[in-house]
Amino acid sequence: MKEPLVSIIISAYNHENFILPCLESIMNQTYSNIELLIYNDGSKDNTHTNIQMKLEELQQRFVRVEYVNKENEGISRNFNLGIKSAIGEYIKTFASDDLLLPNAIKLLVDSLEKNRDYDIAYGDGYHVYSDSPEITSEHLEEKYRFSNLQKYESGNIHRFLFKMLPKMSTWTVLFRKKCFEESGYYDEDLLCEDMDLYLRFSKKYKFLYLKDVLAIHRIHGNNAGLMPSVMLPSMEKMLKKYDETHFFENETYRNDFLKLILFTERALIEVNYENLKVDNKKVIAWGTGNYYKNNKKNIPWKIDYFIDSDEVKHYQKMDGKKIYPIQKILEEDKESIFVLMMSGAVIEISDWLDARGFVVKKNYY
Repeated sequence: MKEPLVSIIISAYNHENFILPCLESIMNQTYSNIELLIYNDGSKDNTHTNIQMKLEELQQRFVRVEYVNKENEGISRNFNLGIKSAIGEYIKTFASDDLLLPNAIKLLVDSLEKNRDYDIAYGDGYHVYSDSPEITSEHLEEKYRFSNLQKYESGNIHRFLFKMLPKMSTWTVLFRKKCFEESGYYDEDLLCEDMDLYLRFSKKYKFLYLKDVLAIHRIHGNNAGLMPSVMLPSMEKMLKKYDETHFFENETYRNDFLKLILFTERALIEVNYENLKVDNKKVIAWGTGNYYKNNKKNIPWKIDYFIDSDEVKHYQKMDGKKIYPIQKILEEDKESIFVLMMSGAVIEISDWLDARGFVVKKNYY
């Protein structure tokens, strides 16, 4: 039985040190029926020269190779050009600084061929902090394995994505091409284009998770997607887009997305409390540990009192204000208070508050 054709699309920008290892990882795939489409997005270094050096070898390995050296238009534009030009049944988009393990494409294709009710497959991998072109097994640390940082699921994962979207194993994903033909392409107005795509596609298509290690995501000084200046404005832009298009199925989904922005902001940078609309509300700080001590200098309002789950601290004082059990806030009119989460346990705290009618950014942050 002939293997389905897989179209691998690479967007490259200023990755002269990484493009050749990336291409070699694709050449080393055990799956043979692959076409390769490469878009050099106006690189100012030797990325173009390095790709040209490899072209003849690439043409011998793949059933079709298309290389476009073009002006800078962004990764979403490149992926869309590639998808529309692709003739494969399956689509794999990939960045030019990352690596595929040899069995990656075969495992992904086989899984979707055997499970026709699934249209998107993804798997496990490693984050590697390295500027070295060569990545060896010594670089792979279990604490940076995708599945040790986030547990993944199969099936209808739309709601699940709202809980873990920035931790999606983007570097492993394989799509049936029909997903793009039926449901649209990457949004070229967004810098976090992959997160938007997964949310849109997960409304219609089932995702299949493989436990196999499929890819290595290289983290280095030029990873724009990890920069707060890129990710947070893009997520805010996604929120605006979803509000305008009535994307959220209900307020619960919208609230989940707001919490996702909150968690991402707290993970990447110090929270800008000045942007919160507290007005004349009573400010209550949840937590009296290191998170509060390290961030209290950034809080622009007077704290009225603290709450904490640690019974030992109850009715003692922190910075001159009394510490109460967490149930204390249930005695308050929630519309007249604002709860600041001064703890690392933001998921647990936000779930507790949500269950009692508090709304993120309106009643707590």
